[in-house]
Amino acid sequence: MSQRQGEAPSDITRETCLHADAAAGISILEAAETGIELVVCLASQVTTELAANLADVEAEAQKRLARYLAEARRIDAVAAAFWSPRN
Repeated sequence: MSQRQGEAPSDITRETCLHADAAAGISILEAAETGIELVVCLASQVTTELAANLADVEAEAQKRLARYLAEARRIDAVAAAFWSPRN
């Protein structure tokens, strides 16, 4: 995904996070998971660090997604008040 220098990666609330980048990342991941379409070579250190940090990364992603969804629901509720039949 698009990322500015010094910016935390993969925060879907950032303006620099684009649908096309996410779709491309998913396509690459899917191709790599087959082991046929795309082969990815990882150093053992990368594999070790992924295993050590995956739970924390997943927890942070879930937390950010929950915060994003709550904000989207709040904005939707406020917007609905403006388009209410009463108004």
